[in-house]
Parts: sequence; C-alpha cells; structure tokens
Amino acid sequence: MAIDLRSNQRGRAVLALGGVLAIALLVHMALHLPVVAITTGDSAEYLALSAQRPPLYGLLLRAWQGLHGSFDDLPLAQFLLLGGALLACAMELARLLRFALLGFALVPLVLMHPVGHDIARWMMSESLFLSCVLGGIGLHLRFVRRGGAAGLVGAALLFGLAAITRSTGLALLPLPLLAALLDRRRPMLGAAKLGAGCGVAMVLVLLAGMAVNARLNQRFEIGSFAGIALLGKALLLLQPDDLAMLPAAAAVTLPEAEQARLRIARQPELAARLRAQLQSTQDLRYASFFPAALAQWPAWAAADWRERSSLGQAMALRLIAAHPAAFAGLWLNDWLALVLYPTYWPAWASTEAPDRLAFPACGRNDNCWALERYDIGVVGWLPLLLVSIAGLLAGSVLLLRCGWPVLRRRATPKAVLGCGLALVIHATLLLSAATEAGFARYAAPVHAMNVVLVLGLLDGALAWPGWRRLWHRAARKRPVVAAVRLAEAA
Repeated sequence: MAIDLRSNQRGRAVLALGGVLAIALLVHMALHLPVVAITTGDSAEYLALSAQRPPLYGLLLRAWQGLHGSFDDLPLAQFLLLGGALLACAMELARLLRFALLGFALVPLVLMHPVGHDIARWMMSESLFLSCVLGGIGLHLRFVRRGGAAGLVGAALLFGLAAITRSTGLALLPLPLLAALLDRRRPMLGAAKLGAGCGVAMVLVLLAGMAVNARLNQRFEIGSFAGIALLGKALLLLQPDDLAMLPAAAAVTLPEAEQARLRIARQPELAARLRAQLQSTQDLRYASFFPAALAQWPAWAAADWRERSSLGQAMALRLIAAHPAAFAGLWLNDWLALVLYPTYWPAWASTEAPDRLAFPACGRNDNCWALERYDIGVVGWLPLLLVSIAGLLAGSVLLLRCGWPVLRRRATPKAVLGCGLALVIHATLLLSAATEAGFARYAAPVHAMNVVLVLGLLDGALAWPGWRRLWHRAARKRPVVAAVRLAEAA
C-alpha cells in the first residue's frame, strides 16, 4: 500500500529519512560545481535564439544574464533546478511505493549517470530538459496516487516545456493523454474532458514556443537541428552511384565515407565499433562535407544553419532511400549505443581504436571526443548498464502483460503509467537513433524514465506475498535447492 502520511507515523519518518539523505547528496554535489559554465559551439546558438534550436533554453539563458548581470553561477542555478525536480519526483515516487526508500534511490541513480552528473556544468539545454521531464513525471505520479486533474494537467504543461527545450520531448506528449483517457477511475466523458484539458495545455505551450521562433526568426515552428544530425549518419551510406543525385560537394566526401566504413568494420569488438561510428558521423560532417559544401554548393554557402538543416535533410533522405538496408544497420548501431553506453565501458571490457589517428578529426584537429573510451569503472558502469537493459526488458514485459487491460480501461493507474513510460522509452530510443548519432547525452532522460520504471516494478516484486511462503518451503530442503527455487521464482 502507498504510505498515508496523515496516519502513518513510521511512513512519515521513512520519507523524512529518505529526503534528508537525498538533500545531503544534492548539497554535496552543489558545493563542487564550477562558477562558470562550460561552453560549446551549441551554446552560442542557444544564446542567439537561433531558428534551428527550440527557444526555451535560450530564453532562460537570457533571463539569467539579465537578472544576474553575467553567466556566473549558471551551473549552480541549473543544478538547483535539476535537483529540485529530481527531489520532487523522488518524493512522489516514494509516496506511491510500498517500500518508500526505493523511491529515493531515484536521486543517486539519476545522478550516477555520467551525463546526469555533469549536465549542470554545461551551457547546454540538457539540464533544463531533464528538469522538465522529471518534474512532469513527478506530477504524473501524483495523479496516479491521488487522481486529481491538476497533477496531470501540470505534467502536460511540463512535458510541453520539455518539447520546446529539445524536440525529442515531443515523444512525451502522448503520455498525459493516454493516462487521462485510460484512467478507470473516471467515466469516459470525464476522462475525455481531462484528456482535452491536457491537450489544450500542451498545445498552448507549443504555440508559445513557435510564436517566439516566428517573432525572432520568421519561422513558426519549434526549431530542430535534425537535418544536420541525420546528414552525418547518411553520409556513411555514400556510394559512387549516388553522386549523380547529390550536390557536387558529395564527391569530396566519397573517399572519406568509404574509408570510414572500413575503419568501423576493422574495430575488434562491438563497443569499439559503436564508438567508431559515432566518431565517423562527426568526421564526415564537420571535417569533410561542410568545408566542401561551403566551397562548391552556393545554396549551402548562402544559407543559415536552419536552411542548411533542411538542405541536409533532403540530401540525407535521398541517400537513405537508395540504401535502406544499410541505413537500418546504422540505425541499429546507434540504438545499441544508446542502450549499451559504449563510451563508458571499462578498459577490461573494451579496447581503444588502434587506428585513432586515421579518423580525420582525430588526426587533423586532435578532436576525438566521440571516439574516446571514458573508463568510469565497474561501480559506475554496471548499474548504468543494468538499469538500461532492465528498463527495456521490464517495459516490454509490462506492455505484453498489461497492454490489453490498459487499452480496455481495466488496469490500475500505476499500470497505465508503467505502460506509458515503456512506450515513451521505446519511442525515444528509436526516434533518437533514427535521426541522431547514439551519444550518451541523448539517453540521459531515457535513463531517468528507466529508473522510475524499474524501481516501480522492483517494489511490486518485493511486495509479492509468496516470497515468504516460498522461502519457508524451500528452506526445509538443502540450501542449494532453496537457492534454485528462489531463483526460478524471481
């Protein structure tokens, strides 16, 4: 049963203990943040509110600069926002679970992700995006527990804010609609009204973001860099027969694409091959095609980055249509990279590329960040991998077992949320792998959703009453037999 804070003194004590431990961890991390945020090439585009970037994070940066007078202490501000959303989500999860302390495990497990640990230090949109995702899930958990419409509408608003921070947040938008329409606690008419309210809330947020982009860049859209990202993947497909349908600049990239495919194939094991593909998508874009396009493609040279994204997307789609099977292989590799985190494998489990200087950006510019293996050790890597795989498997099993009752409006609100999260996790991974390279920072929100899903299912497994009965029966036999019986039951 969920903890009743009004009548359960022990429950209040458990929640207080979990909250104190979580706050202590957040304070410890906050004290070690830098004063100045780390910037990248993307940071300037957010500050400029460029058309190809969803506008919310750029607006936040400008607001901080206007209020603070500089960007000093931006990492602390971002971490406080992220920590507050994480703590609120953990508190709601703890109130929902039978074993409340499991809910607070969300805090260290999310921050254990290397990206979750570092994103507040960067002038990048991931910290705001993850804050919106966690805040939305927290309000969604409150709706599951209490049934009030305000929680679900609030979740819809936060998921809309996530979508105008990063376009991948669009995958979250069906979640409140499904929760409303499939909620068995409401008659169908009431469920439809709640779903309509959530839909209106999300549409208003999306329209506001699009209006900002239209005012600044004369483009009534959220903003997306997907065409540039997709181009990097598609250039790996380039063959001599394709040159007739592509701009002349593609001829410069053809030898590099052929060499990149050979370098990827020569890597000695899976994680090294996945990292080599990540590096190659960067090499073919930035070190090869972009300089050639500036020199030989007038439309590219005259365009801004939003228009270049459209040009790159059109070019990428032609290549994908010409080589669908090869693209499916690249898609699978990037999906595996998002699930298996090849960048973080320890030294004993993965080799480094023996020919790293042959990668153009590495050899010419000493830019090998996508190829690097960051050895974070088993203590950091193993929980990361286990949560990723367990979330996918558990979510798939949950969909198979509960999908039909959910659709018939006969499942519990908790099961509806679990199935919704599983669908969003699968959709996010598939969409990200289809359009982007499999960089770990794209998997950080999925990791947070996986943690919520796994902790919820673990709580249900631990609360199964048959465990004690099974143990008593098995303990009468030999210890080995008892262990086997328990393993079979699990």
